[in-house]
Amino acid sequence: MKLLLALFAVLLLASCLEASRCIPKRCPRNERFTCCVPCTQKYCSEQDINCPDVCRPGCVCRNGFVRENQFGNCVRPKLCPK
Repeated sequence: MKLLLALFAVLLLASCLEASRCIPKRCPRNERFTCCVPCTQKYCSEQDINCPDVCRPGCVCRNGFVRENQFGNCVRPKLCPK
């Protein structure tokens, strides 16, 4: 029983530490913060960009905006370079 209780305590501590890593930060214009950046962000190039299947905190484009490139700013689709 003590082993089960100790295991539960370790799991609870681990989940609390994981949650504490998601500290909101300021994002650039046209972006918002999320605790889990999706791998399916939209880009001007309309091509999929490979990314790790790992949940990490970060900034994503707001609705109605796309990223210029993998590391670029978020812009309206009509402002994408041709």
